[in-house]
Amino acid sequence: MELKNENSVVLERAQDAAAEKIFLRVEELSAYIGTPVATLYTWTHQKKIPHLKVGRSVRFDRREIERWLKERRVAVSPFAGN
Repeated sequence: MELKNENSVVLERAQDAAAEKIFLRVEELSAYIGTPVATLYTWTHQKKIPHLKVGRSVRFDRREIERWLKERRVAVSPFAGN
């Protein structure tokens, strides 16, 4: 049986919780996609990532983020590694 360290368990729980919600806070999105909070704030300021402003708070629609990520997927070359 493999033992998980405390950080991986916390990250896994955050990802599970984020997968169930529609609108994510910055910290939740950070855990969900593994990107630092500061980077997400920079991207929102630069309008590089889809987001919503709710008063002074920033929220992310999980479905929009998943589409946004799929659009950025890099195709694998059939000759990669040869």
